Amino acid sequence: MQFLQDEHPDSYENALKVHNNLFKYGYRHWYDWSIANWGTKRDVSDAELIRQDPEHLILTFDSAWSPPVYGLDIIAGLFPELDFYIEFEEPMGGFRGYAHWMQGELIEEHCEDWSPFEECEEVAESSNLSLQQNEELSCQT
Repeated sequence: MQFLQDEHPDSYENALKVHNNLFKYGYRHWYDWSIANWGTKRDVSDAELIRQDPEHLILTFDSAWSPPVYGLDIIAGLFPELDFYIEFEEPMGGFRGYAHWMQGELIEEHCEDWSPFEECEEVAESSNLSLQQNEELSCQT
């Protein structure tokens, strides 16, 4: 390590940063953490509230290259009284699908090959996330 520090200080600093990240977070850098915890390389962006009422909260947002299904799996587990449903499309990657959680558990997931460029379909670039109060559980509280 001393040789690396003396002869290649930039490499030493990078190695130290990776070591500290592994020790503190369990991952070498932010990218690995994001993929493991969200299922996509960064946080969502361009989030917009579409509908909010006592039974629904519907949002649209963009995510990088894939939907944040891993992250939603964790969030659904933290709020089992809510139902979560996400629909997603990735026109450049050529896939679309959905996932549905009830009582904190993933109950349904589907992903298929898809091209929006066939038959002049309109390209959608955002994901829709809806949260719905689970009536069965809300009556018990």
